[in-house]
Amino acid sequence: MTVLLKQTETEAPPAPPMHVSDAATPLRARQPMAAHMKCLPGDARPVLPYPNGWFAACFSHELKRGAVLIRPLMEREIVLYRTQSGLVRVIEPYCPHMGAHLGHGGRVEGENLVCPFHRLKFGPEGGCVHTGRAGPTPRMALTARHAREHNGLVFTWVHHEGHSPSWELPVHDMSGWSRPAFVHHEQEGYFQNSGENSVDVIHFDTIHRFGQPEMSARVVDNQLEVRMSATLMGKPMFLHLTNYDAATMYGHFTVPSLGLQAVVRAYSTPNTRLRWSLRIVTTLKVERFARWPAGVRSALYALMKPLAGVWSDRTSHQDTRIWDHRGLPGSFKLMAEERPAALYQRWVSQFYSCDFPGVKPSATDRPLHKET
Repeated sequence: MTVLLKQTETEAPPAPPMHVSDAATPLRARQPMAAHMKCLPGDARPVLPYPNGWFAACFSHELKRGAVLIRPLMEREIVLYRTQSGLVRVIEPYCPHMGAHLGHGGRVEGENLVCPFHRLKFGPEGGCVHTGRAGPTPRMALTARHAREHNGLVFTWVHHEGHSPSWELPVHDMSGWSRPAFVHHEQEGYFQNSGENSVDVIHFDTIHRFGQPEMSARVVDNQLEVRMSATLMGKPMFLHLTNYDAATMYGHFTVPSLGLQAVVRAYSTPNTRLRWSLRIVTTLKVERFARWPAGVRSALYALMKPLAGVWSDRTSHQDTRIWDHRGLPGSFKLMAEERPAALYQRWVSQFYSCDFPGVKPSATDRPLHKET
């Protein structure tokens, strides 16, 4: 038996189009929009293209002398190793001889990386230096990636048009600050959530309970600078954030009445289209500690380091429980006070080799990339 379902009379009619007179009506007097009715299956979350730039591959302390690590990066794998003298190398994973994966069984001997398959040795410059067999050493070399190590992390460069690095991440002098606390989360969803968070003024109130947050943003030397004032537990606090590219953010928090400062550096690395790594480094400074002997100061900062890690972990978790399930960045309807978020979307588009969804960048928005 076939059952026919009739449309009920209670369905809400579509919202009427807005007339010119409506536009002049105060916002409070406007009628709310009716919900958009949908009969098609629900949308899957679309994927974003991958950006260009520097990406954190690991914390420095994870890559000890003689260690070989495998890390995901944009649906591929990279191999990192550190020689016995401390040199860091980032390479493509496959041996040029017969394709063995150098992250599975490869080992460091002195300054050389040894292939697990035929025991060929590759020197720190990448070339094959020893075979253990009779005859001349073959002319073959590893495929290396641009790598940098500073601020407690190892970075590698990616550009989807093959350009060499056209900018460098800054090295921050943290002398006189506490030793860093490290936090690492594996996240679902869009890796750009961390950068967008830095310009979301309302979430500092609704999620982090900062009082009366006010924010401004501007682009300076191709970096997005954000300044915010608010109250934290009733005390005035100030935040200066700098986004260096789509994956790197530096935040400087100050609570003057407590003489307390915190620097939070956040690094986002896309592993696959909807999975990414978030690495956070937090350091603290207390002004009154400067008056005390170095030994006392060091002991106090040692006590504060775990607190910095707990605070950073707790604060980031307040965000990540939302991030894991968000929709597509760049497609949102923003409110009037969220102008910094709109600026971020325009600014971040320059780090993509294709147009970023929801934004129509002009040709002058993109930085020049020069081979070095």
